[in-house]
Amino acid sequence: MTVPIETIVVHRHEIRVTLLLINLVLFMVLLTVGTLTPVPQPLAQELYNEIVNVPITLESIFLHNMLICLLEIIPLLGTMLFITSGFATGLALSAISLITGIDPSGALWALLNEYPHTWLEFLAYSLAATEGTMAFLMLIAVGFRLLFRRELKILALTFVVSNSLLAVGSVFETAAILGGKLAVVAMWIASGVVLVAAVYYDAKRRGMKLPNPLMPLVLIEVGTITGFTLPTLLAFTILVWIKHMKHEVVRTQLTTLPPEHPSN
Repeated sequence: MTVPIETIVVHRHEIRVTLLLINLVLFMVLLTVGTLTPVPQPLAQELYNEIVNVPITLESIFLHNMLICLLEIIPLLGTMLFITSGFATGLALSAISLITGIDPSGALWALLNEYPHTWLEFLAYSLAATEGTMAFLMLIAVGFRLLFRRELKILALTFVVSNSLLAVGSVFETAAILGGKLAVVAMWIASGVVLVAAVYYDAKRRGMKLPNPLMPLVLIEVGTITGFTLPTLLAFTILVWIKHMKHEVVRTQLTTLPPEHPSN
């Protein structure tokens, strides 16, 4: 077995978490590039007509997003679709901005900082694309042996988790359309509590030590409610990632140390 393959197997969890962060940032970069890409007037009008004519219901939103998630979790093919969907979403926002006369950068900032359902969708898509990549890497590393079969179980669980996020996101999106700003603020408060609780639960399960949960909870709530969701969530994500990587490096070193031999 070559060194790169051994690295994939031994550090598969660190690779998975790092890929998730990379995919999340990549999606936002592609979204930004697409939004700032000029769209010809005829094409913009066509895209705008298609978007406004789509029926906005809880079921239609969820089923559309679930189909995207299902395709993105397919190894290799899903990664290409993930890249395409990020840019295409940005192009759609660019078309809407052109037809409605809204500044594209302002529309992008509002999308990333005011609506919690967008982040749930970004996270769900990033999870799906990440697990599709991990399944492919583990297939290369170990073939169809036990570790790969375990990876398939993780893939199935990831699909369930991703679609659970999309289901909640569909509820949030529908509530934002029907309830306006007050509903969005209420959803941000709930999202911040759930996010911090989930991160700290996972940290406790892995034996990680994090600061008092009130600190990140207050920062996230203030940042999101005041319209600075993007920098607040990115800072929180990167700090947790750094802490997680340090923890996993120490854990891997401890589990791979040779046994001590008693001195004679």
